[in-house]
Amino acid sequence: MTDYIRFKIDDEVYTSAKRLKEGHIQSAKEAASRLHEALEQSQDIQSGSFFDVRDI
Repeated sequence: MTDYIRFKIDDEVYTSAKRLKEGHIQSAKEAASRLHEALEQSQDIQSGSFFDVRDI
């Protein structure tokens, strides 16, 4: 999915693609580790609250 966005999408047309192209692409292991950490932290969040995993 990211390969398509990074290599085939014109970032002049879709400016959000530029951010992805310039950013760090996580490996599956890194993403799983971040998600696991977010799930552990979510135990401390009040039920019904908004929790954005991008903030970790």
